[in-house]
Amino acid sequence: MDQLKKHLLGSLTSRHWETIGIRPHHGICIPLFSLHSQNSSGIGEFTDLPLLIDWCQKVGFDVIQLLPLNECHANDASPYNALSSCALDFVYLGLKELPYVQEDQETAALLKTFDKYKNYPRINYDEIRKDKLDFLTKYTDKFFERFEKTEAFTKFIRQNNWVKEYAAYKILKQIHKLKSWKEWPAEINLDELFHKHKNDLHFYCLIQFLAYLQMAKVKTYASEKGVLLKGDVPLSINPDSVDVYFHRDVFDLNYVIGIPPDDFNLYGDKWGFYLFNWQKLKESNFSWWKTRLSVLSNLYHMYRVDHAVGFFRVWAIPPHEKPSFGQFLPKDQHTWENLGRENLRMLIDSSALLPLAEDLGFIPSFVYGVLRDLGICGTKVLRWEQKPLKEFEPISITTVSTHDTETLRQWWKRTNSEAPRFAASWGLKYDGLLTPEIRKKILKDAHHSRSLFHINLLPEYLAFFDELVHPNPDDERINTPGTVSTLNWSYRLKQPLEQMTAHAGLIDLIREILKTP
Repeated sequence: MDQLKKHLLGSLTSRHWETIGIRPHHGICIPLFSLHSQNSSGIGEFTDLPLLIDWCQKVGFDVIQLLPLNECHANDASPYNALSSCALDFVYLGLKELPYVQEDQETAALLKTFDKYKNYPRINYDEIRKDKLDFLTKYTDKFFERFEKTEAFTKFIRQNNWVKEYAAYKILKQIHKLKSWKEWPAEINLDELFHKHKNDLHFYCLIQFLAYLQMAKVKTYASEKGVLLKGDVPLSINPDSVDVYFHRDVFDLNYVIGIPPDDFNLYGDKWGFYLFNWQKLKESNFSWWKTRLSVLSNLYHMYRVDHAVGFFRVWAIPPHEKPSFGQFLPKDQHTWENLGRENLRMLIDSSALLPLAEDLGFIPSFVYGVLRDLGICGTKVLRWEQKPLKEFEPISITTVSTHDTETLRQWWKRTNSEAPRFAASWGLKYDGLLTPEIRKKILKDAHHSRSLFHINLLPEYLAFFDELVHPNPDDERINTPGTVSTLNWSYRLKQPLEQMTAHAGLIDLIREILKTP
């Protein structure tokens, strides 16, 4: 540990580590949308998080990892396909804790209409978005004037220029009947737009103010309880987004990002995000990234860099071609390492938040060395690692599964080759049945690898208790990449947080798992 501390305190992330603490950290990953409490309205809300924070402190966890919270288009539930790099999704607003909400009988009565969602097994985004939008519209009409001239509201709008860009984009989307910005008029006068649509401007500004107010309070509360919030930063942004519309110069619209065909995906994959124009970003002193990270600093203590290899090179596909017609850019492989190092240094220099890398898949070997040099943890998914735990790189995160993989229960039952091979390497008996003893050993070992971070999906712990999980293991999976399904991104905890966090058996189990062997 002394050598590790010496290395990290001598790295570019030294000030970030001093804030976080160079010691083993343990925690959970859970999408906010999957939570629910007696007070939430059909989906997990910012105001549900204090319950989870209290529970984490109680059991011995000090990290909560969330998926991205940015607003998405109404027809797309993926948190990695946001329409804004800064705007938070209004569906996460805790309605019952909004200012003044209980003062008005009509507004208070509207809150009761959300009780119908309490027993939904999955999230119905269409219904929830419609009902929350209707509620928040009425709320804004009644109470905007109370906020308009307050110091907190005016300061928020003044310090966050992105809010008016977001409001303009949303208004224009309405005017043009949800068509892509590519079909809008070339010239738009924003002053005239806001004058004609003053109420809409007020609405979009207010919901962002309220969302940031609630989530900032959550961060303050987490800090007081000694729990670290870990955000998630997708590499790029939806092509039909606020960011691309207003900042086209920092994107390369000639290509979209994907991955090439490989052993896991025979046809490759096409994500559809535009590439960055790194030269233009550099010329602007990376102002787009700095704004994005500045906004994050109000919400989290650290963040996951999604598809970190994309800062070194990307699989670039012409927009109308299949993934197999792509190519790696930059073309010169000799430039990749320096480009990645420069871009990651930019992230480090631009924010006090500690970056943590998702470096999974087929990764050039030099990427791991760059991450270690910079003091950035990579990710170790236990089932894919060939090394024993005692040989893990300490500057890393150990996990048994991710939001994009099968749960441990699914994987153990269905995999014909990986699970038996994994069991044999760990000296475990394999007969297709994941017993509580085997599950406990895997989780306990995962929490005591050499890694500095040990973060697992919350459902991996709930799975010990039938009353805390859905009967069908498939209903515990968060996302299946490469598929379009209502099952993706709609996972909801079986029990409300009040019951889950009071479960004595779960508390005792996690405390036992975290005990030093």
